[in-house]
Amino acid sequence: IEWVLCPICSNKTRIKIRPDTVLENFPLFCPKCKKESLIDVKNFEVKEVYDNGDPTTTQTYKTYLKNIKEKKIKYQQLSANDELDFGSGVKFKVFSPTKQMLKSGDDLNNNSLVGQLKYNDFTMMFTGDAEKEAEENMVKTYGSELASLVLKSPHHGSRTSSSEAFLKQVDAKTVLISLGAGNEYGHPHKQTMERYKKLGMKVYETDKNGSITITSDGSKDYKITTEK
Repeated sequence: IEWVLCPICSNKTRIKIRPDTVLENFPLFCPKCKKESLIDVKNFEVKEVYDNGDPTTTQTYKTYLKNIKEKKIKYQQLSANDELDFGSGVKFKVFSPTKQMLKSGDDLNNNSLVGQLKYNDFTMMFTGDAEKEAEENMVKTYGSELASLVLKSPHHGSRTSSSEAFLKQVDAKTVLISLGAGNEYGHPHKQTMERYKKLGMKVYETDKNGSITITSDGSKDYKITTEK
């Protein structure tokens, strides 16, 4: 557990972060000012950073790359079909974006890294802000390979994501939605929550449940504990 200051309003916020690996950038949603910002990697002992290599012109992104370079952190850009092996039976396979999607470079949400974390028989799908277009491509390309026990809700539960075809292929029993209470976007959207309910998914939301922890021994059984 780490305490960090929101760079926008200086509110002190508690987060949980694995200190040796970061998948893409680590966003912080501040419950006070309800704004999202990028946690400066220089505040943590980070050994490896992975992202999709999709650049932006924001100062936050420039600072992110500067800190990686100054700290001499191992940096790798990932795209569909790349695989990472963290050892002890823990692996991560990337399903999206494709290299062609990255070349177009015109849709930051759909170019989000999407991949499955696998620990022996335990599986969890991480989705970033991927939307329907990226989901359709993954369903067409990978089909049943997307099946996962747990799903991190795409794009904070937005109506533009969590298409029915994608949800049916992932076939998750549990879905986790990362969002701030009373956010200006109205996440999670009613249509998305109805899709989750229709498919019998157990839903956890960080605005209602606080920090959500999943504990697995590598089997298909896993334990979920919440802050509240």
